[in-house]
Amino acid sequence: MRMQFFIVLLFLVIHVNSVSFKFSSFQPNNQMIMYQGDAFTSSGIQVTKNQRDKPLTNSVGRALYSDAVQIWDKKTRKLTDFITHFSFSMNALNSSIYGDGLSFFLMPFEPEIPTDSFGGYLGLFSPASAFNSSNNTVVAVEFDSFENKWDPSDNHVGINVNSIISVANVSWSSSIKDGRTANAWVSYNSSTCNLSVFLSYDDEPFLSSAVHSSLWYVVDLREVLPEWVRIGFSAATGDWIETHTVFSWSFNSSLGETKVRVKKNTWLTTGLATGSGALSLMVGLLWLFLRKKRSLLSKRSEDNDYDLGSSIGPKRYSFHELKSVTQSSGGSYSSAGSSKALLEMHKDGS
Repeated sequence: MRMQFFIVLLFLVIHVNSVSFKFSSFQPNNQMIMYQGDAFTSSGIQVTKNQRDKPLTNSVGRALYSDAVQIWDKKTRKLTDFITHFSFSMNALNSSIYGDGLSFFLMPFEPEIPTDSFGGYLGLFSPASAFNSSNNTVVAVEFDSFENKWDPSDNHVGINVNSIISVANVSWSSSIKDGRTANAWVSYNSSTCNLSVFLSYDDEPFLSSAVHSSLWYVVDLREVLPEWVRIGFSAATGDWIETHTVFSWSFNSSLGETKVRVKKNTWLTTGLATGSGALSLMVGLLWLFLRKKRSLLSKRSEDNDYDLGSSIGPKRYSFHELKSVTQSSGGSYSSAGSSKALLEMHKDGS
């Protein structure tokens, strides 16, 4: 088994993990979405509180895709390309006091909501870690509706890398908090390490319609994130409130294929040597067995009814059976593999 395993490795093609999904809507029984904090499902994903009988202040929630997503491969250093599209709304229930915002994020596989991450921290950071990038592992796109002291305005989109302070941001001419449905695309180009954001409020949105409302930043995700991450949404309110709803979400990533070549392996060498030795031993024993049988048969020529179909003695194999044995292990000849196959055929025929 060990020898055969390493022979397979010689020609193995690894299909690196890629992810593709599309949720046109969200149902309460959707097992592919995980909820943290105040997030729940009702006419979409309500990322923060949105119940009439509950206070909506200081609410924090997250909605996560349940499976891990591979962003890069440690062995090959290859990065993924990805694009995600989601429709959402941010609705200020009071036109003069509202906050704080929604984000799409990538972070380590088992993220926990930080303590006191409500308000302007958007459920991404705690007050203690928000400005210390060495303590964080997160890449996020924020849709911010409240102007904190570190924000450029109260109506902006930003790209955040390990900090609540955006490394790139842009203010939008149309309000992102008026309750209209927005469509956002976040894409990553592995060749240029370009993380791009596009936003559209068109009734029939297309990515091409959002090219003039764009934001981008060059970041090597291998230097920021682990190989496997969680993806999802976070949102928060503070003393001022609004609702944050995600209506649909799709995601596609691809790392392609990587061929693995095993140049030298001690176990492979040992396995081949052991297999060849086993075959030689088996042939020798078979020769001695047949010689003994011929001697017995010559002494008992009157009883010449030796049963080649019995459970002892050599077996009779067809040409096709023998051919299948020599073509084991993917069509390449293997002495140890053939000896094992012969033993299996002998066992099956008994």
